[in-house]
Amino acid sequence: METQEQIERIEHFIREVIVDEITKLQGVGLSYMQFVIMGQAIEVLGSFLDNKPMKAKGQSAKRFSLGVKKLFGGRYRLLNDNGFLYDKLRNQMTHTFIPGNDLILLNQANNKNGYKHLQIIDGKLVLISEVFNEDICKASERLLEAIKNGVLSPKNKIILIGAGNVAHHLAGALLKAGENLCQIYSRTLDSARQLGMKTGISYTAEVNEVYPDGNIYIFCVSDD
Repeated sequence: METQEQIERIEHFIREVIVDEITKLQGVGLSYMQFVIMGQAIEVLGSFLDNKPMKAKGQSAKRFSLGVKKLFGGRYRLLNDNGFLYDKLRNQMTHTFIPGNDLILLNQANNKNGYKHLQIIDGKLVLISEVFNEDICKASERLLEAIKNGVLSPKNKIILIGAGNVAHHLAGALLKAGENLCQIYSRTLDSARQLGMKTGISYTAEVNEVYPDGNIYIFCVSDD
């Protein structure tokens, strides 16, 4: 039951946040912002494919490449050789909102020359929003199918209750093991902050801010 609930939460997130929101942007003609979010979406999809916490630092390029390799393949994979797509879609567009001069961003309505998605024209890469959107949807379905069929296991969402000595050691062990430690709660903000800053994990001292959708809550508190 617990695993099924995890799968349902993941499916809701992928369908509602990734697929539906990108499609809405397509529907109102905001193709540029759609490219920005689709570049981010590749990395997000890739984050389900590794064994590291969802909020692990320094994984952006690796997860983007993993998403391209496992969920898109084909020409996407070829074009991301040496991180080309990552550099253009994530580093430039997502981080600075500035596309490189070696990209041609189009939607079908303004594709007067009949260019093909992922075609190279005079050294410039053509991206067509409708086709890109369709490929994101297909990649999302491949990911969901792998999770539902047990090829991929949902990541646990772990919340650590307490920030004392035991919690410090346990947090480090969980992260080292690749577990998805999502939040640290302590009754004292200083303790929560200290462990949160040490691990890079979200922290709080407010009970009503503890994530309600975790599937594992580990209590590292004194008996009193």
